[in-house]
Amino acid sequence: MSAFVVKNASFWISNGAALVAVTAAVKGATTALTVANTLAAGDFVYVTGSGWNSLDGKFGKVAATPAPTASAITVEIDTSAETAAFGANAQASLLGPSNWLEACVAGFDIAGGAADSISVGTFCDSSAALAGAPGASTVTLTGFVDITSSGYMELVKAAGDGLPRSFKFIMPQAAAPGDAAPPVMLFNGTVSFPDQSYQTGAAAGFTCAVTLSGRPTLVRTTA
Repeated sequence: MSAFVVKNASFWISNGAALVAVTAAVKGATTALTVANTLAAGDFVYVTGSGWNSLDGKFGKVAATPAPTASAITVEIDTSAETAAFGANAQASLLGPSNWLEACVAGFDIAGGAADSISVGTFCDSSAALAGAPGASTVTLTGFVDITSSGYMELVKAAGDGLPRSFKFIMPQAAAPGDAAPPVMLFNGTVSFPDQSYQTGAAAGFTCAVTLSGRPTLVRTTA
């Protein structure tokens, strides 16, 4: 068992830059994507609309080899089992250093989407029920209102435009002390408008929810 205290961590939100078209892909243990980009090894992409289940809604780390170019990258996602044609409407969110804004949150909680119970009760059995479809997982963010923070203002902007954002939590090195770099958790979703609290003599705080598009991805860099 390895336990750790959350110190020296950081939390980031993507800046909502426009998606770019992915015009082709070559499947394999790593996946080659044809896409105009300025990414470098270690950056991330988030792909939708490809029609490949192993790729859509996943974060791919840009591989060191083959080296990224202005028109192509290789991502560390295994698509070798795909049999469908690559989708003509595939798009990617490019997540390099210029696409992240630090959001100085005080904490966040991830809740899995539980299935609601659907009653099929009758006079014979009033307690009969079926399991419904699970709801979307959510992340609850808490922090302090700081209108001078670009990260906080991006949360407010995301709530206003309703467009998805990506989020990055760089965990403490203590989470995996033997790794070459701290682990990174990534997730994507839409943001609710922050509930804000202003009380005399207290720090102005906020709480908001992110409805996730899929499961969070944990990326480790082993030595």
